[in-house]
Amino acid sequence: PPSRLSGTKDETSGRFKFNEIPRQLPTRPGEQKLGETIRHLSDYHPGSTSSLTATELQDCLAKHQKNQGLGVVLLLGSDIGCVANLGKRCSEHAPETIKKGLASLQNQFRGPDFDPELDVDGSSLLMIEANLSEIQEKSRGLNNQDPEENATLCKLVSELGDTVRPILNTLLKSAPDQLRLVLGGGDNYGYDCISEINKTTEQKVIVINFDPHADARSLEGLKPSESGEPARHSGNWVTLAYAHDMVDSYHLVGADPDYNNAFIKSFLKEKKATWKPYVKDRLISETNKIVDAVIEAIKKKDAETNTEQPIYLNFDADSVEGVIVSARNPDGLQPSQAYIATQKLLKTFGPRIKLVRLAEIGGDNESNDMPRTVRFAGKFVTHAVTGFQSHEPQVKGNPEPVA
Repeated sequence: PPSRLSGTKDETSGRFKFNEIPRQLPTRPGEQKLGETIRHLSDYHPGSTSSLTATELQDCLAKHQKNQGLGVVLLLGSDIGCVANLGKRCSEHAPETIKKGLASLQNQFRGPDFDPELDVDGSSLLMIEANLSEIQEKSRGLNNQDPEENATLCKLVSELGDTVRPILNTLLKSAPDQLRLVLGGGDNYGYDCISEINKTTEQKVIVINFDPHADARSLEGLKPSESGEPARHSGNWVTLAYAHDMVDSYHLVGADPDYNNAFIKSFLKEKKATWKPYVKDRLISETNKIVDAVIEAIKKKDAETNTEQPIYLNFDADSVEGVIVSARNPDGLQPSQAYIATQKLLKTFGPRIKLVRLAEIGGDNESNDMPRTVRFAGKFVTHAVTGFQSHEPQVKGNPEPVA
């Protein structure tokens, strides 16, 4: 297998760069939009938050968890992984799409005793936006059709991973009981999410991926980076995670046979990945049945092995019809079906789902699909929160009867 990728920063030293997020002001008396209650790093850390150490970020996360916040949102604005996979530029502007989505929705989580200073009823999300602009700028003007320039794009994808993995590691260690959403950017971050879940739990990871593409392209024939690692892009994160022996099982939901080549289908068969019962045409008509089948398969494996492996949930926005993405899907799910699936999985597994990803979502577009994309991004978040909050831990074994 290729050498395991490692971050450029030590997990307890160095500094993480973040973008300052403008506060959303109230728009109508008597109303409160979810975006108006967003918590910022500056609410928990005095002074500038454009650069924090891991310890400072841990402190912010601990304070938000103590305040019983709804969860943590990490925004990633980059599209290099999509471009390196011969796709279109799109997801660099995902953070703005997600902010607009939350700004448009009423805060259904606000309780009657809401205190805007203390956030005691847990009606707020903590939003963090990684500053990836320096790496993004390096990709400007590079032609993904030129082999040498595309190899440079793949190196930049590795650089993005080196930057984001220590932040993910801190999130996983510091917010163990909260919902953690990683929104925006290409599917390439799937590898980094699995890597840090594997590292922090010391367990292999169950991967659930809603995507017409398996993202299991061959690592062969790709020009290696200078360190001898395989080239990275948004189409091979599953292959790479398997190569590093991080994956327990792979549930690919909504696969389109027309979009996956012979190598990918052979790879899925070799790894005993579950995908044939969950193909696109059935997913559209039988969303609930297919999600129930995924849940049942995981629970069956739990019972057989007497273990509960951590779960990574990846939702590629190109599995949804009519939203702006890098690889447009003309016949995908309706947004409501995506909400149902996300909410049901989080209601069932709760904190066992260590990270939830919404990948490839686009923005900064004047097309008629932009309002639909904004609404989808916002409502994906609210349904994820609702599902997570409604999770009821299962009692193992036979509890003692109450006297």
